[in-house]
Amino acid sequence: MQGYLAAHSISNIFYILRKDLSIEDRRIVLLNLCEILEVEGVDSRKVKSALNRGDFKDLEDCIQDECAAAIKADYIMWVSKVLFYFVSYHI
Repeated sequence: MQGYLAAHSISNIFYILRKDLSIEDRRIVLLNLCEILEVEGVDSRKVKSALNRGDFKDLEDCIQDECAAAIKADYIMWVSKVLFYFVSYHI
């Protein structure tokens, strides 16, 4: 089994961790994460496809979905820092 991370999530994680970790610590965390997970790029085609879809209200979620479709992911998982729970859904 291989795990993937959408490229745009890296900058989001870097930003979210800013209150808890120094810049250097955030870099280390993300470099370690990139050793564990493959990074799926976000390109023009994925962005345009996301913008043309009407089934998402959140562009970030839609781009995440486009990345998952590109790698033929079976599931998408994420953690809601606000609600403190893991979410997974079958694609």
